[in-house]
Amino acid sequence: MVDAACAAWQIPAVTQPAQAIVSELAGNAVLHAATEFDVTLSLLAGHLRISVRDRSTTLPHRSMDTKSALTEGGRGLMITEALSADDGKTVWAIVRT
Repeated sequence: MVDAACAAWQIPAVTQPAQAIVSELAGNAVLHAATEFDVTLSLLAGHLRISVRDRSTTLPHRSMDTKSALTEGGRGLMITEALSADDGKTVWAIVRT
């Protein structure tokens, strides 16, 4: 989905960051919301908007625990924030094109 959208919109430079963000946000929907979810990609002026909407009413939160680099979990929103210009139940991220 991400590959096809980035190719169609001729923004190949953001394919890898967009894939990582979709993977992280969709994974969070599966792990934390445990509901169906939708992924939407939108091309805006100079930005790719990635949104994942689940059916849970619980808002996401960033883990404040200090974790080992080898520990799985707890860094997803920080990773998304680092790869995007903004992040946000619809959870969303903006990647500059």
